[in-house]
Amino acid sequence: MKHRLFLAINLPQTLHAPLIKLQTDLQKLGVSVDWEKPERTHMVLNYLGKVEHASLSALQGSFFATARQFQPFNLNLQFLETLYQRHEQSLIYLAPSGQIDALKALQKEFTKIVSKEFKIPQPMRFLPHFTIGQIAKIDPVFTKHVID
Repeated sequence: MKHRLFLAINLPQTLHAPLIKLQTDLQKLGVSVDWEKPERTHMVLNYLGKVEHASLSALQGSFFATARQFQPFNLNLQFLETLYQRHEQSLIYLAPSGQIDALKALQKEFTKIVSKEFKIPQPMRFLPHFTIGQIAKIDPVFTKHVID
């Protein structure tokens, strides 16, 4: 049996209420957006794809061992941003600030484990963000106008 997996950092529960307020305020712009529920909002560090059930323990052990090598670090939600995609849903996301170098170092170590030990290809670029919504693909010109 295979599981579709990814490594992620959940949005802290203390930020759920402010996120709901932000999403409510953004709804007033009149754009059709599929909003992410706060309890499902997360920052993906690595996408693993479909992984055999038998590999889960080894993956988990490697990730926990790696994470224990890092000191805790702090991130803040710094700004609201969009990622325009002409042929797919455009994203609305919150970008973090704070100890980004520590976050990127952790993600880089996870990438080494995933790509070298488990032979799962990884993207070359890591864009730290919490996706909070996807703009419904209606009219690319209108969507681009709203985003700008």
